[in-house]
Amino acid sequence: MEVDAETGQVKILKMVVAQDFGRAINPKLCVSQIYGGVEFGVGFALTEEGIYDRETGKLLTNNLHQYRMPTSVDFPPVESHLVEMEDPYFAYSAKGAGENVNAPTPAVIRNAIYNAIGVWFNDLPMTPKRS
Repeated sequence: MEVDAETGQVKILKMVVAQDFGRAINPKLCVSQIYGGVEFGVGFALTEEGIYDRETGKLLTNNLHQYRMPTSVDFPPVESHLVEMEDPYFAYSAKGAGENVNAPTPAVIRNAIYNAIGVWFNDLPMTPKRS
């Protein structure tokens, strides 16, 4: 992770992800699920922010110009590791693979930012104006 101390811009250099799939029946699909979870987590952590009008409750960031989601330019290289173990409680030992990575990703990014510049963030997205 790189953080520009002057601008506060964050650049994720690489993500390493390991997920327990039980038995990966379709490994390509499992890797795609990991990528989707990382993309969701990166957006949630760094760019995506729903801003609402306090009086009406209307969403003010209602288009993709204002509600910034990660693009391929923002997406870090991802090293995926499929962890496979027999599990007698699941059919064919296969476990769910739907977006399990998106929950820990913002926390990982938060810790990496702290390690880089010594600033803890308590709100998402973690933007320079919130430091």
